[in-house]
Amino acid sequence: MKRLLFFCLAILFFTVQLTAQECTPNLELTDEEVVDPFPFTDDNPLGGISDTACLNSYYEFSVSLSPTDQFPLTGADIANIQLPLTGAIDGLPVGMQYNCNPPDCIIPSDTVGCILIYGTPTDPADIGANDLVINGQINFDPAGVLPIAFPNALIAPGNYFLYVKEEGSSNCLVSTNELEQFVRISNRPNPFSAITTIDIQSDISGIFAFAVSNTLGQQIHSQKVQIFEGENQINFDGSQLAEGMYIYTLSDGQNRIAKTMVISRR
Repeated sequence: MKRLLFFCLAILFFTVQLTAQECTPNLELTDEEVVDPFPFTDDNPLGGISDTACLNSYYEFSVSLSPTDQFPLTGADIANIQLPLTGAIDGLPVGMQYNCNPPDCIIPSDTVGCILIYGTPTDPADIGANDLVINGQINFDPAGVLPIAFPNALIAPGNYFLYVKEEGSSNCLVSTNELEQFVRISNRPNPFSAITTIDIQSDISGIFAFAVSNTLGQQIHSQKVQIFEGENQINFDGSQLAEGMYIYTLSDGQNRIAKTMVISRR
């Protein structure tokens, strides 16, 4: 009974935590790319922030960073890239904020982290192009600090333009929560010891991304799945994972549904 109460309280806690969205890093970043998406330039018109925000509508977009020793700025060994927990992004529209994965906004060398820009633009003065700049610093091993900003003239030139349109305009990102009007997911059994089945009841069809992360935001599984109208199932094998709580998500590329699962072998 106590164990069941613990799991119920834990699920409630992490469900509340999910209201603060988190991003999934692009693990396919190469040493040469360093940042994804690459900023917009005249030679790279498909770069930058592809989605458009609407006034008074929820919006989210993420940028992945990979600090490597391939940075052409210096020959010193890089320990990590660090972003301030607040105030790292210049030009954010009123009503928007960001968080990081890892949560401390410190991305170790030769790993990939991300910054999620999210919120609801509320100020009509922000309608139009908002030129965003992500500010941070490179920490060196054993010592040394170098301020850095993205876009960067040497390694990622261009612009991150976040376009905000008037309320009700077309081509605006739909709220993540609105996906739940068309797709409903759950897993059984939950808790489970080895394998659980993700039940998906969908009113739409398409290619979706299914991912599982631990409570630190580290992605441990991802796959593309074809979802059809009606009932769908995904079998997930957690037999090699440690006991505890995990977060699974289903995304159509713009919107995401997040739920929790618990592995228990007691």
